[in-house]
Amino acid sequence: MISLLALAVLPAASPAEALPLPIYASVTGPTQVAINEKHAYTIMVNGGHGGDPDGNYSYNAAVISPPTTDASVSPVNGVSASGIFLINVTMPSKAGDITLRVNVSGYSSIGTDLLTKLIIIHVVSPIVLSATVVNQGTVPLSNVPIAFYLDGTKVYNTTFGLAAGASLKVVFNLTDPVSAGSHEVRALLDPSNQFARFAGGGSVFTTTVYVNPPDYGSTDGILILLFVLLIFVTYLIYKRPKRRKRSS
Repeated sequence: MISLLALAVLPAASPAEALPLPIYASVTGPTQVAINEKHAYTIMVNGGHGGDPDGNYSYNAAVISPPTTDASVSPVNGVSASGIFLINVTMPSKAGDITLRVNVSGYSSIGTDLLTKLIIIHVVSPIVLSATVVNQGTVPLSNVPIAFYLDGTKVYNTTFGLAAGASLKVVFNLTDPVSAGSHEVRALLDPSNQFARFAGGGSVFTTTVYVNPPDYGSTDGILILLFVLLIFVTYLIYKRPKRRKRSS
């Protein structure tokens, strides 16, 4: 006897029926910045139904904490098939932590996926490093290098352009933690450039900054108050009637 074995062959799932990858999002950018600065952040979204042939990605962003902050986001929303978005966040005028909320979605004719990302940004009052440079020549300058050092360690470098005879104030907001007390700041220009000089002359500028100097305001007020009280008590003692001597 010959027996036949029948095998059932299941059809393969079509791409449209396959389960999509989970939606994923990242937000990259600085997490410690100075007050009033504007910084760029990149939102990247992939996976989910936004990766379908007819899919798209979208986002909306806002600073949600603290509720009274004057920080802002631009643009606040957008749509893209690539899932890559660039936004600018303008920091508040007061120091403190803010929360950036980014809602993203991936959608197609099959379905929609949603995801929320929360980013904490530490906003601080910076140490402002600045120096004024002058073009002493009669031709414009371009790509002139300048570097700032704090206590001998380089903390910033950039290049600038300057029209003939013009001056420019180069400013850097240092947000890294710095110990309290006095610190030496040195700015260096390219010494081979014969026209770019600091306002005081030369290619080296040195100054001292003070971080969190002692607050003598309240102490002075207490000392003044004690001095006034001392004068008042002295006056009362002086004006006090003299005790009469008893007659024998």
